[in-house]
Amino acid sequence: MDAYERDVVPHKRGARWEEIRLRKLRKLPFAAKPASQVTPADITAWAQSSGLAPASIRREASLIGSVYSYARRGLQWDVTSPIRDAVLPPPPKARTQRLSDEQIDALVAACGYERWEPPQIALHRVALALLFAVETAMRAGEICSITAASIHKRHVHLPQTKNGDARDVPLSAQAREILELLPDGFGLTPGVLDALFRRARDAAATRDPELAKIHFHDSRREAATRLAKKLDVMELARMGGWR
Repeated sequence: MDAYERDVVPHKRGARWEEIRLRKLRKLPFAAKPASQVTPADITAWAQSSGLAPASIRREASLIGSVYSYARRGLQWDVTSPIRDAVLPPPPKARTQRLSDEQIDALVAACGYERWEPPQIALHRVALALLFAVETAMRAGEICSITAASIHKRHVHLPQTKNGDARDVPLSAQAREILELLPDGFGLTPGVLDALFRRARDAAATRDPELAKIHFHDSRREAATRLAKKLDVMELARMGGWR
């Protein structure tokens, strides 16, 4: 784990997440064993007793697999990944949650934002980020990465995205209006955006319990569904960064 964290993690977009998870994984009983002696049974026992959600177990198991892959290919160690034959929970079903216009309005109102006034506080920028996501199908991290240099007349340029490629995202008239209110970008980190969005969502859910199950990322699915009515499959894939 030490070699993987030193040699591989700093070059990954999810470096912070991996650093935190590796720190946690080092405290598990099997982490004290030599890499060649960790068995699928060790991984299965951890997965069954961890108390984590199935998706979290699978993400952390994937990280363990990456450590072994680096040990085998990068360090030329003669080891086999114990993940391969471990019993892990099945992957969760893909989310199908969409956002109605009424739900979007309720979330924007919960942020205390009045369309299309200049934003005064961070929650107002969260509301605008949600509206922008529905227009562009951009991920939360991509929206937070926007700077003045990213913004062009008809598109936003993303020099690096989740899949590692640069991407130009076309802007609708409403997306351009939002950026006119935020010429230097949204001024949010992904962590702040997530925390403030969840706070607003939970407040809105006191009036409409259905809103409690909404995630910010559902805006990307909603955008894709709306854009599919205007774009062909290849255009939609390019815009959203889907492969």
